[in-house]
Amino acid sequence: MLTGQQRLNEGYNIDLPDIDGNAEVGLAVGTDKGLPENRKLHVLKNGEKKQKIMYAAASAELMADKVHDDMVLAAAVAVEKFKLYRKERDGDGPDCDVIIDTTENATIAAAANNVALQNRVAQILKDKKDVDALMQILACKVTFWQTNHHTGGGKLAHYAKKVFDLKWKGDVGGEQQTSDRCTGDVHTISHWGSTCFLLKKLGFKKVRTPDSYGEGARFTITDDVKLRTSVFPAGTAKYGACKEALKRLCRMALFAAFPNPQDVVAFLDACDEIKNNEAEYHVGGEYLSETGAKKTMPNPTLCWRMSAFVRAFYPKTKLAEAAAFGTENLATYEDVFISWENLCRQMAAMAIETEIDVSVFSGSATMKSSGETIETVMGRLNLTIPDEVKLASNAIAESQGQRPFFNMNLN
Repeated sequence: MLTGQQRLNEGYNIDLPDIDGNAEVGLAVGTDKGLPENRKLHVLKNGEKKQKIMYAAASAELMADKVHDDMVLAAAVAVEKFKLYRKERDGDGPDCDVIIDTTENATIAAAANNVALQNRVAQILKDKKDVDALMQILACKVTFWQTNHHTGGGKLAHYAKKVFDLKWKGDVGGEQQTSDRCTGDVHTISHWGSTCFLLKKLGFKKVRTPDSYGEGARFTITDDVKLRTSVFPAGTAKYGACKEALKRLCRMALFAAFPNPQDVVAFLDACDEIKNNEAEYHVGGEYLSETGAKKTMPNPTLCWRMSAFVRAFYPKTKLAEAAAFGTENLATYEDVFISWENLCRQMAAMAIETEIDVSVFSGSATMKSSGETIETVMGRLNLTIPDEVKLASNAIAESQGQRPFFNMNLN
């Protein structure tokens, strides 16, 4: 009579393609709770690689209440093939929602020996759908980094939704699989991968490196995905919103009249501090960071001024919807300059972005152009100073009896 392990081994006479080697992952084209026990993925501690892959796949196949069965199955294959689960900080248990079986579960083992399931797994590997599933899990980790929730909170959102729509949306089994319908499944598979391991792989700074249970197939991450790591960590979104607004303002002549421009330099210093130690500034810093430290940063000193600018020039945009610029937060900011708000409204109403009439600023007591600060800020942002900003700065300086900072040669 065969033992359970012998039955498990005997069933794996199928060849699974490409379960070693390398993969390239990319898209060239509230708080997050863990999973209930019945949504956790079972993985096998001992056995050959193809045995472990089929065991994980069978665990996913047996899971109830799935909507996008193909995606969930492909994700299970990816989790085992690429060894996406890692050890918790102080112990041998997994740091994500997988269950490591030291001996096989008989029900899962029986499902793993099903030839039809084995053929489906082989096709997943052949079509590289496991790589697509890995991409979905990575996208959820980027979303978690930004929002502290793997799917954005509520319905699927942010980068996680973009990847789903590109890779998984469509008609499957006669049903239209949309991001709204599949949010639960995406949330489930995102929790099967180690957050620290994948955030570290994505390149976020100061994220700790968890110990592994053994290396899986290697994978690299393409530049289009790495671009997503420019986002600020959850808990510092106001800095990200203000920096985006600043980049827009810097291209306008209006920037020359920004009140207390030296505050911009201090703001950029704070941004650098966050980005250089970003895991520590994430709301989950104690768990994510190498040091186990969680740091906080006060509200940016530019919030009120940037809010006035955004509400005047970009009132119906995603940027205006940022919490940093919400009217409910304005009373909490200290950098109130009513003359700046009036100036922004006046210039927006006149549709002035590149040209400037110094007379517009005549009533602004805070108008003090600083060419040197403008030069410093634009250099820090890796931007070229537009001629319109130089002209505006010089015009403001001359109107106040100051010497123009910029030498202009417009011939």
